[in-house]
Amino acid sequence: MFNKKRLLIMTLALLLLVVVTLTACDYVNPGFEFEADDIVDEFIEEGAATMSPTSTPTPTPKKVGFNLTDEQIEGIRDLWPVQNASIDDFGSLYAVYADNEWGNGTSYLTFEYHSEEPIEQLQEDFGTPIFGHPLTETYYTGEWVDEKNAAGEPLQVSVSIGEMDLYNTVYLNFTPDSRHQIVDNIHLDLWPTDWQSDGALTDENTHFIGIGVFPGTNGLELWRTHQLMPAGALPVYRGFEAELADKPHFESIPEEGYNAPSLSFFHDIEGDVSNRAFARIHLYESSDMIQVAFSVRVEF
Repeated sequence: MFNKKRLLIMTLALLLLVVVTLTACDYVNPGFEFEADDIVDEFIEEGAATMSPTSTPTPTPKKVGFNLTDEQIEGIRDLWPVQNASIDDFGSLYAVYADNEWGNGTSYLTFEYHSEEPIEQLQEDFGTPIFGHPLTETYYTGEWVDEKNAAGEPLQVSVSIGEMDLYNTVYLNFTPDSRHQIVDNIHLDLWPTDWQSDGALTDENTHFIGIGVFPGTNGLELWRTHQLMPAGALPVYRGFEAELADKPHFESIPEEGYNAPSLSFFHDIEGDVSNRAFARIHLYESSDMIQVAFSVRVEF
């Protein structure tokens, strides 16, 4: 079992790995996103199957895959924990990440912003309204001025500013005082029921479940991270590599820099070729973890 400090370090490391992997993508983990416009365009073009004219009424298709209800959309918006400031007050929101640890009430919540402003300006723009003073470092943890969490305690937040080639990123990280019910709800409703892992990835070895929402590109991603001990994750990963090789757009991507080795492919949700998800399996060999993620575009 991880102690609390080690668990937090590992969670932040996984998020950093995802962010670095996805900054070059069309839209983003602790998951991933479509990697290039040509893949997305092909995904869209191949989506809707054509049908010959018929005099027989076409049955209404059943609800499958990643169709969000109005209540789920509202639940995603309600993840913003701040009462006296809007989610849009801090610039261009790129992504929202929400994770639940499977076995207990520990949750994580991150809001990612992109900006062309210089680092010094971002230290002012985020530091002053949140902490009451400009930041002197690119990472700072403290209490949000005059804000309380759901338990009535001071709202804790960390601000992390990163410099990229084309833009700068700012992450607002919260540790909620209770589990994200909307994450559980969406996974219960939307996680592909026909996903086969040959019994290797089970509820018992699930470590985290999470969602990523990308407003600017109508992106939605679901992921589950499994901790495989003591046998380790590598044999399971190699099994997936052989099992999934005939999937559309299958690719085995080796480890490179901060990027973990991964398998990517298209997955037909519940066998419906008009509703495909882009899937990836990440291997975190050093921590005996595998993460499975499914990404689609949806209308919010």
